[in-house]
Amino acid sequence: MKSKEPASGALQRRYEGVKRIIKSLSRRMIQLKIKGVQRFLEELHHTNVLAFKELPSDVQYLVNTMKMVRDIQSRPSVYIGWVFKRLNPDDAIVMLKCFRRVITVIVEDMEWEICFKITLAVNKVKKETELYSSKNNLPSNPFYFVFKDASYMLATAYLSEPTASRLKIDQIVRRLSTKGIDILSMILTKSENAEVRTDAMETIVSMGEVARYWSLKVLEYKKSEVGEVKNALAILREVGKAKKDADILKKFISHEDPRVQEELLHTLISFKAPDLEAFIIKALTNSDDKLRWRAASALGNLRHISKASIIQILQTITADSPNDDQQAEAHIRKTVQLIITLGTVNNFPALDQLELAIIRAAQKSNDSGKKLMARLKLNNPAIDETPILLAAFATLGKIGSERSCEFLSNFTKGKSAIAVEAQKALKVIESRLMKDSAAQATG
Repeated sequence: MKSKEPASGALQRRYEGVKRIIKSLSRRMIQLKIKGVQRFLEELHHTNVLAFKELPSDVQYLVNTMKMVRDIQSRPSVYIGWVFKRLNPDDAIVMLKCFRRVITVIVEDMEWEICFKITLAVNKVKKETELYSSKNNLPSNPFYFVFKDASYMLATAYLSEPTASRLKIDQIVRRLSTKGIDILSMILTKSENAEVRTDAMETIVSMGEVARYWSLKVLEYKKSEVGEVKNALAILREVGKAKKDADILKKFISHEDPRVQEELLHTLISFKAPDLEAFIIKALTNSDDKLRWRAASALGNLRHISKASIIQILQTITADSPNDDQQAEAHIRKTVQLIITLGTVNNFPALDQLELAIIRAAQKSNDSGKKLMARLKLNNPAIDETPILLAAFATLGKIGSERSCEFLSNFTKGKSAIAVEAQKALKVIESRLMKDSAAQATG
């Protein structure tokens, strides 16, 4: 409107009034620390709505910063050339401060190509010269110096940007030392994208001793969050030194979070730690289904299972079901899980005792089934332990002897689901016994 009627006094007064309102509101927004107001005012200056002298001092600083940003965006090759040309300490620190001043805006604008080129250029100088060192009063990690204030934005972008951009962000993050692992650990915890988590973990592992140092620090710190502890255990499994780092794992054996214990189990297995057997046996009675399953599966990783552990396993299988319905359901899941998994363990040293324990558990579940039918008639249902019976059939089919054949034959009559499973298990055992007998006869 003003361009059409430049001499209009009314328009000029209205224009000046709007400017006063904007300045008044902007000062109030700055006092309230409303995010983005400085950038808004800078844009008003950029479009000639507000003069430079009309801006608050912090916005004036931002205006000058934005001029630098736009200059870098319009001719990035000139600034990249600085990195290679300014090789004396005084010029180098000016260059780094310049990059640090503009980098948050460049990251916010998602100019990853510029960030990537700056990173590669600084990395080349760092590798080929001794410029970045304490003797020159320069930061030994120039990447952290430049990107320190943009670390949260880098983490957010790593989570959301497409693969091509993420790979460029990765080149920055991997050079930020332990701060980079802080970012990548957050990615491991927050991302629901398997590809993103895999990329983050691969980058962490490639950082070697820096990643190991970060993991040990997290595990030593008493107030580390669960997510960090979990990640530290997973990372240590990949980059740790078993003989040196195994001791720190002991403090997490009684950790209350089952996901931490799950990661601990994997790390103990990887380290072939002496505490592995005791931890597995303890985890077999944990209330968490997934941890119990992992622990039962891990029995196969033990070279030897002690007599005390055998006794505890057999007692777990044959334990009576609790009276409380909720606890009884958990007991049934735990028993079924353990019986099925034990059928896959090739190194169990007391198969005859295991067979007897499974038969005993099956008999108990069968007795419970009879009680269930009686209670159903009274409209007073009890917890059904049939899953234990079926799990026992499956495992007896794999490890059972003639004793199991005798037991299973009690259930083979008819066409019920129980009868069908008993028939299957019986056939498997009889077939195996016949092969064993034939092998002995020819041997």
